[in-house]
Amino acid sequence: MTALRCGEHPKMAKKTFEVFEPHERRSQEERSSATQLQILRAATEILFAEGYAAATTQRMAAQAGVSRGAMLHHFPSKVDLMVAVFQLAHDADTAYLREHLEKIELPIDRVASLPQLTWKALSGPSGIAALEIMMASRSDHDLAQKLEPVQTQIEEESQQRVAELMHSAGFTVDDASRELVTLVVAAIRGLSIQAMFRKESRGAPSALRVLQSLVETQILKGIEDTSTETNSKRRVPTPPSESNQPVAPHPRKRSSSPSSGAL
Repeated sequence: MTALRCGEHPKMAKKTFEVFEPHERRSQEERSSATQLQILRAATEILFAEGYAAATTQRMAAQAGVSRGAMLHHFPSKVDLMVAVFQLAHDADTAYLREHLEKIELPIDRVASLPQLTWKALSGPSGIAALEIMMASRSDHDLAQKLEPVQTQIEEESQQRVAELMHSAGFTVDDASRELVTLVVAAIRGLSIQAMFRKESRGAPSALRVLQSLVETQILKGIEDTSTETNSKRRVPTPPSESNQPVAPHPRKRSSSPSSGAL
């Protein structure tokens, strides 16, 4: 800490100002990571607000407050930056889902909440930015080539997380449940694209209710299937057949009239 005493200025005489020096300066790696995050966030903002065509290297560098050369030092090409933005979007969406799922107590309710939570994640800035990049990769061979392995890994990780979530709720993960997850994600991406073009999402709530009912129906079906499977595994004693049952002797009936042989 360094104490500076002002000179003879009448209004500031005898006042001491304290300048606090940081105990530790950030390392080069920390500064580099901070700059990269700054660039990634700036790119995400432009993609979300104006789309892929507006996300030029000059525009993103200006939005991030860095020189174009500094940006290219961290991301040698626009394609590299877009792939990094895509990965960041996935990480942000994953963190959002994890945070909100942890607040739900029952595992079965966590599964039921997936459509609503997925919509909030994919329709937000990071989700829309990822959609812009996915659509741009259709006509950009270099972007498609670099994005494909990242996207494949992300989809595998997402399927694995959903499988773990369903296992925790007591469901068997089969082809039908995987296809349902694929349907939900694809439908929500479609709703996000529609909202992006229309610049509003008035139709989303009713569509999400339909998705919610599909998921709840699958949950009920999973509960019924699990219950049926559990019951079928229990041993139910088989009643013995009549041929194996001991036959009790019938008591001889006494005749109410004297026997024909009695005198």
